[in-house]
Order: sequence, then C-alpha cells, then structure tokens
Amino acid sequence: MSSPGRIMSGHAITDSASEWEAARKELLAAEKEATAALAKVAEQRRALPWLRVRPSGKGSADTENDYVFQTAESGTDVTLKQMAATTPTGSLLIYHLMFDADWEKPCSSCSMWIDCLNGIYPHLLQKTAVVAVAVAPPDKLRALAEAKGWSIPLVSSLNSAFSCDFGVRFTPEQVADGALAYNYGRKAFVSVMPGFSVFQLEPADDDGEIFHTYSAYARGLEPLNAVWGVLDSLPFGRNEAKGMDWTKHKSEYDVVTIESAKLS
Repeated sequence: MSSPGRIMSGHAITDSASEWEAARKELLAAEKEATAALAKVAEQRRALPWLRVRPSGKGSADTENDYVFQTAESGTDVTLKQMAATTPTGSLLIYHLMFDADWEKPCSSCSMWIDCLNGIYPHLLQKTAVVAVAVAPPDKLRALAEAKGWSIPLVSSLNSAFSCDFGVRFTPEQVADGALAYNYGRKAFVSVMPGFSVFQLEPADDDGEIFHTYSAYARGLEPLNAVWGVLDSLPFGRNEAKGMDWTKHKSEYDVVTIESAKLS
C-alpha cells in the first residue's frame, strides 16, 4: 500500500471504509443532537422580553428617547430608530466594531467579522438592516470603508453614550480596575470591546418605538463569522496557538491562488 503522506502524529488512521463510516455516523448523531439544542436556544433567544431603548443621558448627541450617531459618508446625524426604519421589517443588527477614537486602525479580528457580514449583506437586507458602529470619528470610518470595500454602513458613536450603554466602551479606570462590565460579568481588557446588538422598531415606521431584543459578546459572536464554521470542519480545526492572534487585515495576508501556485 502506498504511503498515506503527511499524518499528524498520534492521530487515528484506518484503511476500512466501513469503520470510518461507523465513526462518522456516531459523530452525525452528536451533530444532530447539537443542532436540536441550538434550535431550542434560538427559540429561547427569540422569547426574550423586549427592552425599551432609553439612553443613559451621558452622550452629548443623544436625545431623551434615542441614540444619535454620525454617518461615515458625510457626518450627518442618524438615530437608531431611523436606521431600523430603513427596512420593512424594522429589524436592525449592529456590530460593535473595536475602533477607538485615537486608534490608527480597527481590530483585525473585528474586521474579519465585518468582511463575513459584508459578503452576505444583500441577503441580510431582505430581513434586517445591518450597521457597524465604532467610537472612531466619521472621517476615520469613511477611510476605513473605502480601504476595505465594505458596503455595510459605518456610523460613529463618538458623541453618543450608545457604546457605553451597551457594554463595549470603557473608561481607562474601568479597564485598570478590572471591572466586570463586559459580557455580563467579564473584564474589559481594552477601551473598546466587540459585540453585536439587535433592535426592533415596532411598528416598523416613523411612529414606531425602538426596542433592544438581544446582545452577544466574546464567543457569542461566532455565529456571525463564517470563517470559524469552515475552519472547525478541517482536520486540525482552528489550529490556534494563542486565540485570534493569527488574524490580520485581509490586505496583509499572503494569498496563494490556484493559478499562482506552482504545483508539482
């Protein structure tokens, strides 16, 4: 029999197709069980009570009943309610992008998340509005969107309490003190952290009221990222030495295409 080639030391190997299929069917049963469990979790998520949006009053741009952002394109004011009203469903998904006002560029991992969302953006628009919010000012966000080629709108929360109120923006004191203010009881390690939040305008028109229906942070973000789903199906999985330190901005990778590869 010919050599099987490069094999990870210690990994199980078989020459029996029936043995492999039996193991695969055992895994399939576990996968179906996990799928059913996820469906129940999704049902529980949808059953969460809706919370009326009430800004804390700490943002200079906010009104009494709504948050006010500035668009990346022109710096024009736009409210949470106005963004939700751009879709007939009244639903709005916001990605909290790690990009503070004094940073030169955003978090590379967050950028990968938006790369994924941007790829399916036209499909998402059939059901929900999608916006990325960052503390960075409009001019930095405009330059970022142009450099990345993103279609997803970017808005600034620099003068709003939005990012603070939704647990992704922290003072230097909070970071230094290790306050358990992130992800419902975790420490914030930097001034801005990642997450996503979902809102619903009901009814979905100018007379509607805006509600907060869901937020997720840390590993709760994984369902939004197709990269993890693909990597988890590989023989070595994500193969991470230290978390997401391997990620870069997409323009910084060395990409080898089939056409450019020298196959022997």
